[in-house]
Amino acid sequence: MITKATGERAAAHSTRRNFGYLLAGRIVAALTNFAVLAILARELGSAALGILVLLHSYSIVLKELVSFKPEEAVVKFGVACVDSGDHHRLKQLLRRCLRLDVIAASISSFAVIALAGPAGHIAGWQSQHFDIALVFGGVLLLSGTGTGKGVLRLNGHYAELGLATALGPLLRLLATALVVIHGGGLFNFALAWAAGMAIEYLLINGFAWRSYRRTQPRSVASEDVEQRSQEFTGLRRFLWVTYWQSSLDLLPSHLPVLMIGGMLGSTDAGLFRIAWEIAQLLAKPAMLLRSAVLPDLARLWRDADPAFIRLCLKSAALVSAPAVALALVVQFAGAPLVDLILGQGYEAMVPLLALLAMAAAVEVASATLRPAGYVSNTSDAMLWIQVGATVVYFVAFIFLTRLTGLSGPGWAALLSRSLEGLLALWVMVIAWLNHRRRPC
Repeated sequence: MITKATGERAAAHSTRRNFGYLLAGRIVAALTNFAVLAILARELGSAALGILVLLHSYSIVLKELVSFKPEEAVVKFGVACVDSGDHHRLKQLLRRCLRLDVIAASISSFAVIALAGPAGHIAGWQSQHFDIALVFGGVLLLSGTGTGKGVLRLNGHYAELGLATALGPLLRLLATALVVIHGGGLFNFALAWAAGMAIEYLLINGFAWRSYRRTQPRSVASEDVEQRSQEFTGLRRFLWVTYWQSSLDLLPSHLPVLMIGGMLGSTDAGLFRIAWEIAQLLAKPAMLLRSAVLPDLARLWRDADPAFIRLCLKSAALVSAPAVALALVVQFAGAPLVDLILGQGYEAMVPLLALLAMAAAVEVASATLRPAGYVSNTSDAMLWIQVGATVVYFVAFIFLTRLTGLSGPGWAALLSRSLEGLLALWVMVIAWLNHRRRPC
């Protein structure tokens, strides 16, 4: 007989294991991406680096704005299919989500290429900059990975997901080193960057297909005939909620690069991107924990297990303490670290880096609140909280950037993350208290 205590320990162990796989892959990816930026900072200088990150952010913004991110839906609605052995229903769910991925990848690729002319005219791009936009747009044809990520998470194959996450940036680093050896050049560095993106996309979908074939009966995995259409209650609404949440996540990460490029110039845009990448070394555990904890939270909430709230708290505590410690290191030793890693000419980003590090620590501390909202049917409230925090961020961003310069985005990030975390915590506590009052 499986007791509640046994179930809680199993869920906690599963979350720690899955989080460990994702964390290993993301740490490698984050460190590798930062190494690439450090090389580019020395090889290109801050002005050319700013142009490159502006072009990359331009393509990523358009990609994310048309993607419905079906990854979370695959996990939320697929858990019941897997646990009940309903393989045909799971196949239908995956087909629907895969269609969204293919459509989104095609539209984003077309949009990046079609809008390069108007965007370049506004930003003053040169001919080689248009070529880079075409390269990034072409790679986006491979970017439909939401369903693949969901399949790997649903089947517990987090090791493959972590591996794919790490191998793409490692190839980018290798390609960047080869470009340095053979003389450099902005366009060649862009090709190296795009190659890493393409490999990561291909690996995720390749691993996902292998995972699906291994876990589904052969009669289902090889079936070509569509089964009778079955409705997934709440699927469309959930996709809309996760779409807006992921799009709002995108805004503070890539859109500010474009905004700073317009307000302060491409050089400061490059400095912001470097500072943001360093801060993301602290914030990555938040995103990874959301992915790792969701399947177990879904099962615990479904079973009305009191371990639900304890898993939320324990998981957040696991990752928040190291993030706070690293934020303090950045706060007091940021300047010598920047000089050591990037060289001279990047000291202006240190105040911004310290503020972004503190904002990342706050984000990590509230990491489990969003997946808890998914499974407790408070995702709408979490979305509106995020909308409000994003509005606060951009109002503060514009005002404080004009007032204080490059440190303005850091203050805006810290303010909005703190507000979002406190409000989300309040909603989750109310939902849990109401859940406990319901009769068993």
